[in-house]
Amino acid sequence: SIPHDPKLMWPAYYEAGLDFHFVGLPVTAVAFEKEALSLANAADVPLLRSRSLERLGTLYSEQKNFPEAIQSGEQALAEADKIISERSRTNLRAHAMLRLARFQGEAGNFSKALYYFDQSIELYKKLDSQLYLYEASKGKLLAHIEMHDEAAAAAELPVVVDLFDKNRARITTESHRDRVFDAGQDIYDVAVAFSYNQNAEADKAFDYAEASRARSLSARRSARLDPTWSSWTPLTVCSRMLSGCRRSARRPPEP
Repeated sequence: SIPHDPKLMWPAYYEAGLDFHFVGLPVTAVAFEKEALSLANAADVPLLRSRSLERLGTLYSEQKNFPEAIQSGEQALAEADKIISERSRTNLRAHAMLRLARFQGEAGNFSKALYYFDQSIELYKKLDSQLYLYEASKGKLLAHIEMHDEAAAAAELPVVVDLFDKNRARITTESHRDRVFDAGQDIYDVAVAFSYNQNAEADKAFDYAEASRARSLSARRSARLDPTWSSWTPLTVCSRMLSGCRRSARRPPEP
């Protein structure tokens, strides 16, 4: 039998919530994430609480419930501040700020989004985390574009493209491993559209388009993609959840 230890049960509910979201059951998804949060509270572990609140924010944001998403993101950040280990605290704060920036941007609060993107970028630079530095920098670029700040967007664009080119393979892998990692719209599509809409930048738009085409052809030759989440069913989710419980139960409890 599976012992009723909140720390052992938490991963199963935490992952199942996102699984149910991807099979089109949003109410069930939120219910499971709320149960994961209850388990995190019972375990009294700030790291688990922060991750649960961050995941709840993601689900609320996907459902266009932006006030709840932002509130959850702010609570996740507050829990991250309670982490004792400096590196773990910095990592959790950076990720919470990145998600909060996305929630603010999706809600149309672009100035607040920029603030959190900047904070996240500074922390990811300290951590030397190139993947999430790319995600945060790309979010900042898109916020500048949405605010029609062409000068700031033009300055940010080559930075984001450079980060993408240096980490393309890892970004692609991460987007399949972490289902809420924002690979999103291809940065070259963004670059082409932005450059084309700027005066006297048609040549640069063409250069971006050609670079994107060359890289896409190269990537197709070596791509090894994981199965798509669209093939999942609720039965698959339940099976994964049970397997997760069993794996957690076999692990020795943390001190």
